[in-house]
Parts: sequence; structure tokens; C-alpha cells
Amino acid sequence: MPENKQTSIWTVTAHTKILEYLVDVGSEEPLTELAVESGLTGKEPMDFAVFNGNEVKLGHFIAVLMLCRRLSSVSFDMYSHKAITCVCSDLQSRDLTRAITITAPADQYIQSSNLHYSDVGDAIHCRTLDKRTSAIRTEAEFSDLLSTGEPIIYIADTTVLVEKLIPPCPYEIVVLGPIDREIIGLVLAFEYPDETTVAAIAALKDLPEDQQFEHITPFDLICACRAKDPVGAIDYLIRCPNTPKQTEDDEDKPDIAESVVPLDQLVGYGDAKIAAQDMLNALACYKRGELAWADVPRGLLLIGAPGTGKTELARAMSRTGGISFVAGSFSEWQKRGHLGDFLRAMSNTFEEAKKNSPSVLFIDEMDSFQKDADGKNSSYDTKAVKGILEQLDGIRGCEGVGVVAAANNLERIPAAIRRSGRFDNIVTIPLPERSDLAVIFKQHLKRQETDIDLQACSVQALGKTGADCAAAVRKGRAIARRTKRQLTTSDILHSLNGDFRNLSEDLRFRMSVHECGHALLGNSYQELTVEFLRISEQGGECRITGQEMVHTAATMHRDRTILMGGRMAEILLLGTPSSGSGGDHDSDLAKIAISAANEAGSFGFGQNGAIWLGASNSEALLRDVYNCNLPEVTELIAAAEVEARRRLEPIVARLTVMAKSLMETSVLTGDRLTELLSEHAAPDAVV
Repeated sequence: MPENKQTSIWTVTAHTKILEYLVDVGSEEPLTELAVESGLTGKEPMDFAVFNGNEVKLGHFIAVLMLCRRLSSVSFDMYSHKAITCVCSDLQSRDLTRAITITAPADQYIQSSNLHYSDVGDAIHCRTLDKRTSAIRTEAEFSDLLSTGEPIIYIADTTVLVEKLIPPCPYEIVVLGPIDREIIGLVLAFEYPDETTVAAIAALKDLPEDQQFEHITPFDLICACRAKDPVGAIDYLIRCPNTPKQTEDDEDKPDIAESVVPLDQLVGYGDAKIAAQDMLNALACYKRGELAWADVPRGLLLIGAPGTGKTELARAMSRTGGISFVAGSFSEWQKRGHLGDFLRAMSNTFEEAKKNSPSVLFIDEMDSFQKDADGKNSSYDTKAVKGILEQLDGIRGCEGVGVVAAANNLERIPAAIRRSGRFDNIVTIPLPERSDLAVIFKQHLKRQETDIDLQACSVQALGKTGADCAAAVRKGRAIARRTKRQLTTSDILHSLNGDFRNLSEDLRFRMSVHECGHALLGNSYQELTVEFLRISEQGGECRITGQEMVHTAATMHRDRTILMGGRMAEILLLGTPSSGSGGDHDSDLAKIAISAANEAGSFGFGQNGAIWLGASNSEALLRDVYNCNLPEVTELIAAAEVEARRRLEPIVARLTVMAKSLMETSVLTGDRLTELLSEHAAPDAVV
């Protein structure tokens, strides 16, 4: 900031423009007369003190300074015939509009109405661009304005990507800023006119270098001027926090939180991710004029259990550049009040999507639109369903809006909503596979959390959702913080399925022995692969792959032998079996019995030849076979038990080592599992 010497020449222009404006709007005002009579020209900072208390407010004054300074360095006149200019700044649009009014030539006036246009050739058309501005609406308005030949000025916040909103026509961009020592000095002189010249100059000398004010916005400067004196204002500016400003590409889209993972990196979504990418790609092609709207997929309905990532997929879609994203939900609309408020809020969301087209409209909780089972709220529910149907039908005729909806239960959505034409593509999001779970865990871990066994975590997370994985990581970190240490694999495993150490040591060992019995027998068949073993408070599992879809008597005997492995391991190592092998329809013994019944009565492998007594795996078949062929079924089961004993008995000591390892970690997979299985390989069978 200059120290009691002449300022830049643009300040003279700013001073002149403000004085002319004051004379125009109130020449007889005492303060205006005082300003005119002062003879001040704007060459000195304190010359601007004469404007304090006039029609020019602080926000207007800052905007005039920033605009005059910038226009003094450009080679074009934004007020000239056919000029099209976009002025970008952090100023309030109303303050910048007033600054344009003050600095515009005296024979031109500002036209900011969207409803009519000047026909006398002396208007300057001002329009505001923001995140709610539709490119299509802007283009339609632009075509009308263009024919007048009158200057057009678009006012935009620095976070708005104006190239998305202004049609491809020659235009200039003027960026106002930054706030520096020169601007601050002039503002302090304007805002504190009663300070003595000596005090003012002393305050200006205390201003730091411009680099310390790079983050200061016009709003910060206005806040600073609430201080009692210039020294207090400067102190506020120095202490003002540097908060990075998000751009439109970086910030969250309306009403939906930021996605942790970009769309192209999401895993475990199957066809749902492909459908989402297809919709976004098609909308982008439509925006570029490469695809007709009739060829754009518009209705995508995502179905999945809570936590499978329906909203996460929508969040990832919202982060894709170039396409606007608008979100709403049944509960969000409902909390606005009574039925009329609900329908109005829903309509506003749809209108917002239309205004921001090309856009994706995300509707969550679609299965909340349903008929009331007991009829107490049937009128409300019927009108709510009718309302969403009207909105969906209305948006089908609006080019540029793709609809994505989410629900937990497809059957609860009225058929009228989910029929073809409203939602052409209905996709179910499955539970993630083990490989997907490993990636999901990695995506939620911090960079420094490198010692986590992702394979072990993914095994223990099988049957769970991506949201469960994220929650397990958060809970695991909470466990680690209690003891002031880094996150470990055990913390995550504990968070996923509880602490299996809550079980008694005897029970944990028996469960480990049982699962290792399955694993060792599965490993004894070269065509099969043992993927993992896991135990938790909920039970145990041994995943074996490689079984064929088409069976023979030999492969069925093999599978029954492996199923018998858990029970036999308990007998050999602990003396007696437990109830863990039997019980429900999905137990080892149930599967063995059904397999034997299929062989004897449905697949034609039994002693009676090619007979068929009923459908495989049915209770009716099981009952009929046991009634008619029980001795043969008993023999098949007994043969599996004999084979399991023959394979496991020689390696009981090895079984113990493996079971203790599983008991300690709760999960065996990867290299550790391969190492244990290679050491403990059972002898081949003689069938």
C-alpha cells in the first residue's frame, strides 16, 4: 500500500464514477454536495473518505474498486456494442451489479430483467450465472439477447464453470481480484473517515505484504470493517483463516454427501455400475450433440439390501464432471410438512433437475411409495404415489434429465412406478465377492495403515456389505485409539463379527478342528481348492471351490466325504462329535442326507438303476427315498464316514497344528493357508 503518495490512475476513474453516480441519484444531498465541493480526485487514499455515508455502501464501494482496477488493464470495452463479457469474482452479485451500474457510461442503463428487452439500443444486459443456472435456459435467453446487439454482461461466482453455461460464442472473461494492500488501504480510508491523517497513514504502514492477503475475500473485508478502528480491521484480516474455496468440480452436489471412491473405482456393483456409467456416458454424448435424446437411457432403478451401496453409487455419479446432479428422497420431502408440502417439495426437486439439465436426478427410498397395509393412511399414500407418477411422466418429456432411483425391496414399489417406460432398467446390487471386499477395505484405509491383512478381512466380511466394511474400519480405529496404538487386522476382524475370544477356549478349539477337518479333506482332492477358513461368534466356514455342476456317483461320494470331515475331525481329535454338524436344513448332515437321497432316487445312480422318485433336493424325495430305500442311503452315508476317517486318521497331529493356528487368528487364507495345507496334505484315496 502506498504511504501518503498518489495511487494508481485507475483510482481516479473509480473516484470520478462514484461522484458522477452520486450526483445523478441525489445531487442535492448534503453529503453529495460536500463531495463535489471537496475537489478531491482519488489520487490519494484519503480522498475516498468523502464518500462515506452516501448512497454507496461498503459492498458497492469494494466492487467498484475491484471492477475499475481490472477494467483499466484490459484491451476491450465491455460496455461497447456487441460486447459479451463474463465477470467472475467473489463479490455478492447485487454488489457487482451496482458497481456495473456506477461504472457504466451515463447514456446506458442496466437491464437485468429476463422478461423483456430494450428496443432503444442503450441497454446493458446483466445476468447472473450460478449453480442453479441451466445451460439450456441460458442458451435460449442468449439467442434473444444476441439479436439486439446490446452489450451483455454475465456475473458469475469464481466457483462456477462458466464455459458450461455460456453458449459457444465470442466472449471475454474478466476475473476480479485479488484483495491486496492497495484495495484494503482504500477501503480503510473509505470506512474510517474520522481517523486523523496521521493515524490512517500509520495503519496503512502496518499492512503486511500482499501474499498474506491472497485468501481474503470481499466478505472477509466487510467483516473486518466491523472493527472500531483501522488497526482492529487490519488485525482481523491478518488473523482471518485461510479456508480453501471449493470449485464446482470439487464440491459436493446438492443434497448428497461426497463419495469416498470415484465411480470407475467402485467394485462389487456388477451390472449396476455398468448401467450407471452407460447413463452418464450417454448424457455426456447428448450434451455434446453426439446422441439423440431418444437413445439416452433415462430410467435406472437400483435394488439392494441396506448397505449394498445404492447411495454410494449415486454419490460417485454426482462426482462425474460435466453432468449436474440433483437428489431427493421420500423422507426428505415428507419432513417438509403435510401432504401439500410433500408434493411441493417433490415438484421443486424435479424442477431443479430440469433447470440444471443435462442432469441426473437421484430419488432415494422409492419403496416408501406404497399403499398403507391397514388403510389408515390410504388417502395420503395414494396421492403420494399419484404425485411421483405425475412427476416421472412429466420428466420423460424433458430432454436432458436421467432418473436414478434406489430401493431396498422391489416388491414393495407399486407396479405402476416400476413398469417399463418409467424405469426401463432395474438392476439388483449383489453382496460383494471376496475380491471386491479386499478392494473396499483398501479404499477405506488410510495411507499409513499398511499392515492390514486385506485377505483376512475380506474373508471375515463375506456376506456383508460395503457399508459394513467401512463401519468395521471405523470401529477398528476406535478400538485402537483406546490403547493409543495403530489399527491392526485384529481390530477390524473384531469389529466385523465380534470378538470370538468371548467364546470359551474349548469351543473355539472345537470349531477350529471342525473347519480344519473340512479343509484337509478338500485339499486331499487335487481338483479342488481350499479358499479360506474362518470362525466367529456366528459360527465357522470352510470355502472349497472346484466342484462340478454335473455330478457322477464318484463326485457325490467325494462331496459327502468332505462334508463329513468336520464331524470326523472332532471324533478323532476330541473323542466325540458335537451338534455343530447337524440341526438345520443347511447343516453338514442335512446336506449329506440330501446328497444320498439324490443319488439313490433322483439321479439314477442307486442300486435300483435309472429310477426317478422326485425332484432333487426336495423334502418329498428325501421322505420317499428314506421310506423305500433307507438301507442304500444309510450305506452311502456310512461310506462317506469311512472315507473321511481313512483320510484324516493318519494326520491327526497335523490337524492339531492347523486348528491351533485358526483358533489364534480366526481366519486362514492366502500364503499361510497354502503353507499349512501343503504340510498337511492327506494321502490320496483308493476308491
